[in-house]
Amino acid sequence: MAQDGAFKWVDNTDIQFSNWNSGFPKNTECSLSLSLWSDFHCDEGYLLYGNYCYHFEAEMSKTWQEAEAYCVSQSGHLASIPNQETTSFITVSLWMGGHDSVTEGDYLWSDGSALSHTNWGPGEPNDHAGRENCVELVTTQNGSSYWNDIFCDVSASKEL
Repeated sequence: MAQDGAFKWVDNTDIQFSNWNSGFPKNTECSLSLSLWSDFHCDEGYLLYGNYCYHFEAEMSKTWQEAEAYCVSQSGHLASIPNQETTSFITVSLWMGGHDSVTEGDYLWSDGSALSHTNWGPGEPNDHAGRENCVELVTTQNGSSYWNDIFCDVSASKEL
């Protein structure tokens, strides 16, 4: 967008057709197609994927509880992974928002919503020693990824 209200395609051609949602555009720098258009942006340091902004913290080492508290302090939560496409978007090993701390075996996201998609590794979740209540995303050397239940008090170097 060269000037407020002057949206262009990435090749710098003018938009010949628009289908803005009621109350839009709001003069941000990009647009997200949701059938009716809305201009949508993520703050600096965040990546837009689907309808959400993701922030990766690779320099911190935190327990699951510390990581969730940090995310909440930033007006977010650890990541909810609703489908395989989102799993593919995330390509590092990190804490996710999944946990079964409330009821063993009943996994929820840290925002309280139920898991609608899972990608457990073979034999997971296994609740090793009866204490694995948090979920990490593990990415293997060949680039594939899976979910693993893990002790919540183990410090992870990454969180989402």
